[in-house]
Amino acid sequence: MGDYRENIEEEIKRRAMDGVDTPVFYKGELVATQKQYSDRLLELHAKRHIGAYRDKHTVDHNVTGGVLVVPGMAETSEDWEEENGDGGSPAEPKD
Repeated sequence: MGDYRENIEEEIKRRAMDGVDTPVFYKGELVATQKQYSDRLLELHAKRHIGAYRDKHTVDHNVTGGVLVVPGMAETSEDWEEENGDGGSPAEPKD
C-alpha cells in the first residue's frame, strides 16, 4: 500500500509542478504541444506538505456539571440489615 501512495504523491507532484504536455491541433493536424499545470493539484500538494496552507479547524468543547452518585439497593433484607444495622427493616409494601 505504501508504494501505491508514493506513486500517487509523485504523480500529483509531477502534474502540478512539472506539468503535462498536451497536444495542440490546427485543422486536424498536430502543430505543437503545450505544457499544462494543475493549480488544483498544486493546492492539494501544498496543503499536504505546508501547514500554512492547510484548512484550519478548531473545536472548543467545555463540559460542566457534577456527578450524581446513587448507592445501589440491597438485594435482600439481610443485605439491608448488614448495611444499615438495627435501625429497622426496609419498608414492606402495603397491600
